[in-house]
Amino acid sequence: MGGGLFQKWGVLDFAGGIVVHASAGAAALASVFFVGKRKNANTKPHSIPLVALGTGLLWFGWYGFNAGSELRVDAVTANAFLNTDVAASFAAITWLILAVIFEKKPKILGMLTGAVAGLATITPAAGYVTIQSSMLIGIIASIVSYAAVFYKNKKGWDDALDVWVFTV
Repeated sequence: MGGGLFQKWGVLDFAGGIVVHASAGAAALASVFFVGKRKNANTKPHSIPLVALGTGLLWFGWYGFNAGSELRVDAVTANAFLNTDVAASFAAITWLILAVIFEKKPKILGMLTGAVAGLATITPAAGYVTIQSSMLIGIIASIVSYAAVFYKNKKGWDDALDVWVFTV
């Protein structure tokens, strides 16, 4: 379609997620170093219900982003829709399991972060992979993102939304 370098290399990117998420994550990481820490670095979320609402709205919109990238309604559209939901769901549950293992306590904020990790990670593959593969993609996305957030916290980086994680 676009004739770009990645396409010439044979890279498939169903909904443009590689470019979108890699760019956003790289910009977030650059801002962590360029802008520096906040003066009032209150690390606690101000409103978990609003985070949950925002994640729900984001998740709902993601269906349009992934399934809508097909620009028609067919089996690929249905596959992209289902893969979006499955990857996010498996990533959310995986994050909860990791929190129980490593923190001894599941947290709703972590589950929501895991869901967004699953959404971001499935996007380039949403229309191309099987449901089983989307399960695996969600699980791996959550494990890698959980480890990246742990690393960020250990280094003392101030990325309030953990956006840079989605470049990993």
